[in-house]
Amino acid sequence: RAKKDANGALLATFFDAISKDEDATLKQIVSIDNGITLIVERTQTFVTFWEKTYKHVWEQDKEAYIRRYEKAKKPLSSFESDIQKYKDLADEVNAEDQTTNMLFLRIDCGPLRESL
Repeated sequence: RAKKDANGALLATFFDAISKDEDATLKQIVSIDNGITLIVERTQTFVTFWEKTYKHVWEQDKEAYIRRYEKAKKPLSSFESDIQKYKDLADEVNAEDQTTNMLFLRIDCGPLRESL
């Protein structure tokens, strides 16, 4: 259903407006494409950082690690240093930003931080 202005003249549809100005439409398409390319690159960099820094934590079989640790019969001092190492790692993870904004994308790392 066509809309009319206050004088009764038909208003152009969005399609009519953009189809008459091919140059502007192509510029918008290129701009959108560039934005998507940029956000994909930034997101890949962000994911790569998390994978390089913390992937070993979420991929480790924790049950198997505990079983191996029990069998190793390490001295108490080793046990305490290992606990401190994991406390430090937990502090490092918690120091990471919970949300990150990239152009039009917001990444919420809260659930990931909590799971680690």
